[in-house]
Amino acid sequence: MIPRLTFPASYKAVKAWCKEAKKSTCTEAENECVNVVKAAAREHKASGAELPSACVDQIRALLARLEGGGTGNRKKSTVVDERKAEKKKINSKENSAEKVKKRKRASGEGDVVSVAAAAPSMRTGRTSVSARATPLPPHRHVLAPMVGGSELAFRMLCRRYGADLCYSPMMYSGKFVEDAAYRQAVWHTHPADRPLVAHFCGNDPTTMVAAGRLVQDACDAVDINLGCPQRVAHSGHFGSYLMQNAKDRALVCDMVKAMAAGLKVPVFCKIRLLETVEATIAFVKQLRAAGASLVAVHGRYPTWLTSDSSRGSATNRRDGAAHLDQVAAIRAALPPDFPILSNGNVRCPEDISANLRLTGVDGIMVAEAILDDPSIFSSVALGGKSPPCKRPRTLSKAPHSTASIEKATGSGAAPLDKIALATEYLECAEKYPSTTLATVVFHVRRIARDAMNSYQLMDSLNRASTVEEVRSIVDRAAAYQYGQTRFEHDPRQQEREREAAERKKREEGKRKAYEQRMVRKAKRDGREDLQFYLRTGLAPPSRDDIKAVLALPEAERMPAWRQGFGQHCMAYHLGAPASGAGGAGQASGCTRERTCAFLHVDALASAAGEAGGSATLDGDPTWLSENQS
Repeated sequence: MIPRLTFPASYKAVKAWCKEAKKSTCTEAENECVNVVKAAAREHKASGAELPSACVDQIRALLARLEGGGTGNRKKSTVVDERKAEKKKINSKENSAEKVKKRKRASGEGDVVSVAAAAPSMRTGRTSVSARATPLPPHRHVLAPMVGGSELAFRMLCRRYGADLCYSPMMYSGKFVEDAAYRQAVWHTHPADRPLVAHFCGNDPTTMVAAGRLVQDACDAVDINLGCPQRVAHSGHFGSYLMQNAKDRALVCDMVKAMAAGLKVPVFCKIRLLETVEATIAFVKQLRAAGASLVAVHGRYPTWLTSDSSRGSATNRRDGAAHLDQVAAIRAALPPDFPILSNGNVRCPEDISANLRLTGVDGIMVAEAILDDPSIFSSVALGGKSPPCKRPRTLSKAPHSTASIEKATGSGAAPLDKIALATEYLECAEKYPSTTLATVVFHVRRIARDAMNSYQLMDSLNRASTVEEVRSIVDRAAAYQYGQTRFEHDPRQQEREREAAERKKREEGKRKAYEQRMVRKAKRDGREDLQFYLRTGLAPPSRDDIKAVLALPEAERMPAWRQGFGQHCMAYHLGAPASGAGGAGQASGCTRERTCAFLHVDALASAAGEAGGSATLDGDPTWLSENQS
């Protein structure tokens, strides 16, 4: 039996507990959980004092999983017996298959090639030898991959409040393998940032394997993005566009096979729905046969399925509710030992439990709702009662640290108010300084939206130029909320904010208006393909292309650009020639960012492009949403 760890405790006490706990663990997952506990405490080794409350909260969440069986806590004798029975079952199946082959040869029907014979090292779910050697991490409550949203600081915050498993933001496999600077910019982790799934997009098996090998020692699984519906995914040929036809789905299976055989961690896939539930089920079965160990299903359709208006529009893939009935059908059609996650239709804690009951899946992946409430998993993970949606949360005083938050709320397990969560996120961002200012502003805006609007601070937050300025704005909101400073409503500020919101809405409609103009133009020209002009000039330019345009006289640059790359923002690529051609996307280029009607996509390394897709989304995290993955 695993010994109990009592608090308060120092690093020395936790280290001694880990040594004793190792004697009682049965599985690799349990050992890994103990290792993460030790790593979390190791940060405070030098002080020799009691562990701070933030570290204690993290360790308590890990212990809750360990003691609650989330890591597969069983007696050693039971584990050994199950492994023997499983091995005997596999040998029996192999013997049966050999007998079938002999009968086929005798009758002249030819050889029967089994999946195991064709690819002896591939995983076929959790029952395969390789999958058994690498147990899956806990996956009941999962933080979804989000561009600009699931970065290290936010992952660490969500882990404090019950996230069992976290995904990294989407990373481009081609650039990740070839560009060390890109790799350093997008891949950030920490010993306590486990279990972790590295989330890649791409379309080349060799490149995907190479990218996976660069991270496999620092993560617990590698995931293939098969859900991104954006136009950049179309031009880079990745994401949901790899589900579009049988040829591309075969390519996906080739990637899964190569990665399952070439990596020492499990391979996951995140997909969307196909035309029919039967087609989606068939695809998931193909992924499983190819070696995928887990599939997460976003219960909405990809962009290219636009014939049915009930499936949403081509520009907003989250119109309406996710089709959880189809997710339930997928779960029922797959073997119970093959994990399926559900993504979509979570707005508050109650939805997590409700969706688990409705679909019967193994875990719930959350994106949009966790951006608004990073503590959404806490009550479920710690065995408490789920708070109602939009429940008002109050503290008796303004929090300035995790310790004061815990003191104000009691045990630290109670739901926190949004100002407290925003303050705690800023602490994480300070501790893990790889977080960009734009991402910090984005998260604070999402977490503390109501307070920022109520106290007329949203405009100031959006214009903040440093993280310290963001922190001062949050402190002002806290002072207002907890009665330390009296808030006085400013009608003139309200009018300025209203005008700014209307202007932002008009500007953000530019891309949609551009697409509508191109469709009307195709109709006027009598083209059967109404998307013709939206496909023309969609391929991103290469660095050589940009150099060639820059070499032209200034009067000739615009016509040349429109002819070759009409859908891409010329200012984004050519606006900062001093930094070198190649689409650096510097601030001195396009200043419109997300309000620009044209695409902001990094230049390809060469005219031929890069295997695995090298185009990248604009780094502005306000682009992120569930429909990006």
